[in-house]
Amino acid sequence: MSTPHTPDKGPTDDETPNPNGVSDTLDSAGAEAASAVAEKAMTAFVDRARPYDLWWPDVSQYLGPEARYAYEYTDPAKVPASAVTGAAVVSATPSATQVTVLIPTDIGQYNITLNRQNRDGEWTITRLTPPEGRP
Repeated sequence: MSTPHTPDKGPTDDETPNPNGVSDTLDSAGAEAASAVAEKAMTAFVDRARPYDLWWPDVSQYLGPEARYAYEYTDPAKVPASAVTGAAVVSATPSATQVTVLIPTDIGQYNITLNRQNRDGEWTITRLTPPEGRP
C-alpha cells in the first residue's frame, strides 16, 4: 500500500521570496535615515524668512526630480508653517524604498513621502503634504 503524495507547501503571498534574496522590508537604519532627511528638509522648508535664492538651494537638495519641479516656484514667504516643533515619526513603510514620515509643525503635522532607488540608496522627498485643511 502506498502513501498518498502530499505536495510541498509553496510560499503564500506573504512569504513570496524576493528573487534577489534581499528583504523588501524597511530596516531601522533606513527608517532613521529617512527621518533625518525629512527633518532636515522640513527645517529648511519652514524657514520662510529667507529670500528665495537662499531658501531654494537648501530645500531642493532633499527633493527628488518630481518634487523639485513641483516646488521650484514656491514663495518661501507663503509656506504656511514657520517651525518644526518635534521629532520625525515614521508612519508608513510600504517597502524598503518608500516611507512616509510625519513632522510636527506649528500649524500641524506634515506628511513627508520619501523614496529611494534601492535599499542602499539615498532618500529623496517626493511630496510634502501640509496638514489637512491647509494650503
